[in-house]
Amino acid sequence: MPAGHGVRSQTRDLFARPFRKKGYIALSTYLRTYKIGGYVDVKVNGAVHKGMPHKFYHGRTGRVWNVTKRAIGVEVNKQVGNRIIRKWIHVRVEHVQPSRCAEEFKLRNVKNDQLKAEAKAKGEVISTKRQPEGPKPGFMVEGATLETVTPIPYDVVNDLKGDFRTFSALRVIFMGSSDSIFPSIFYHLLAPRVTWPQIGFLVKQTMIKMAKNWIGR
Repeated sequence: MPAGHGVRSQTRDLFARPFRKKGYIALSTYLRTYKIGGYVDVKVNGAVHKGMPHKFYHGRTGRVWNVTKRAIGVEVNKQVGNRIIRKWIHVRVEHVQPSRCAEEFKLRNVKNDQLKAEAKAKGEVISTKRQPEGPKPGFMVEGATLETVTPIPYDVVNDLKGDFRTFSALRVIFMGSSDSIFPSIFYHLLAPRVTWPQIGFLVKQTMIKMAKNWIGR
């Protein structure tokens, strides 16, 4: 037989009490004051089986709409299909606790009232709207030494994937030569998609013309 999916199925860890929080329930649980319209968190206490809500509502936050002798009426939103409906449930006091979701809002209201009272006493008008944090203020960097950086001239070695020493030697020969053929040869060497056979042919032709020039002298 397959495992059943009852009302409290798969809640062994969900409804388990916290570590070192087992035992008798604190008296403050029953002495809290809940008011209609307040926010509460539904947190199931596995030690109390009476008034236990369904596992869906565990960990949900809702508003109090009714207060009875031993239970609290909580209004919780539940998504059913493509709509969100409001569910009114009664939960025993052991399974609810005051929510802190509106704590920041209440503190901000108190702070805004204080700021408005101070501004009114000074005869000023202020805005209590929250503004996004702007950029950081500028500052001067002290104790820094300036250094002028010059970019390295483009080298065709990486594109040709050849021997650096061989290319450097050829470059020295071409740069040191006063032959009129140098500009065209170096232009072909720097041309994209140049192949090693083409470079060899150009070097050979250059050497021949340079030798003829030296012999003619």
